[in-house]
Amino acid sequence: MGSKKQYAPLFESDSDEDKSTQLRKPISSSATPRTKPTCKPALFQPSADQGKKKKVYINVFNGAMPVCYMEWFDSESPIFNSHHPKYATYQVALDEWFRYCEMEHDHPADFVEGTLYNLPASNSTLTRPGILTLGCIPTSSSVTRSTLTEEHGVVNAVPSIYESAITEEPVSANSPPIPISLESDASNQSKQLDEVSCSPEKVRCWAVNTAEAGTNELVTGHWADRLFNNAARHNQDMVMREVKSMNKAKVWFSSLHNSEQELCLRWAVHTLQSNEIVSEDRAGEILAHGLRHSHEIIMREVSSVAEAQRWLDLIEKEADC
Repeated sequence: MGSKKQYAPLFESDSDEDKSTQLRKPISSSATPRTKPTCKPALFQPSADQGKKKKVYINVFNGAMPVCYMEWFDSESPIFNSHHPKYATYQVALDEWFRYCEMEHDHPADFVEGTLYNLPASNSTLTRPGILTLGCIPTSSSVTRSTLTEEHGVVNAVPSIYESAITEEPVSANSPPIPISLESDASNQSKQLDEVSCSPEKVRCWAVNTAEAGTNELVTGHWADRLFNNAARHNQDMVMREVKSMNKAKVWFSSLHNSEQELCLRWAVHTLQSNEIVSEDRAGEILAHGLRHSHEIIMREVSSVAEAQRWLDLIEKEADC
């Protein structure tokens, strides 16, 4: 049996020794010949002019949006004590992606070499080269129209990974609608539709209490809808309130418990970058950072590591769908 191939990890240590980023060097394609057709990632490019800033490429192999990013993806900033590996050229990043694909992706027998990768499962599909369909990838409520080039599947994206790119084909009747605020009347709905593509929608944070399950949660983005719909399906009593901070949520949760006792439980936090069990203060910092940078976050109060692990297992299983 041949030795298992190795590929670059999603994260690298953000130690003092790594302060000067070492870009990965090219690997000869003849040294590791591919034994089966492989997919390739779409390339997200910055919409703003980077000037003389040196280009680098960042592979994200899994999570909510597995593609190849460029420097605008906050790659220079530590994200929860780690950062993404960088590559000097797009070809080097592709070589790493090909190696990962051979080991981890289970493509069908009729798979076309060079097809752009998309999340597996029934609600998303692999697409023809040069076309990207993001399927069920979590997005903000606003939808940004972007274009792809045929050569590399390049997406000219805005500086937020949650404002998704979709294909350059004409909009079909099945395209997801742009949501309208329930507080808006019919007279200004058309104005909102015109403005939504040029200004990102405000990120809202919701405190969620499900009495039957005995859970308190803080969510942003698509998680609020998913929790609401799940409660409706299971006929659970659930209340939600928009909050601006961890302290506001804590006060509200305390009022629901009808008790003056301080909530002292830990918080399990799931983001695209990490899973953590943190103190209330740290959870508040993560929440504030996520709201500033329009990152989607879900966190839950937990009383033990075992409880947190069970919850994170469910979250990650759902994210893979």
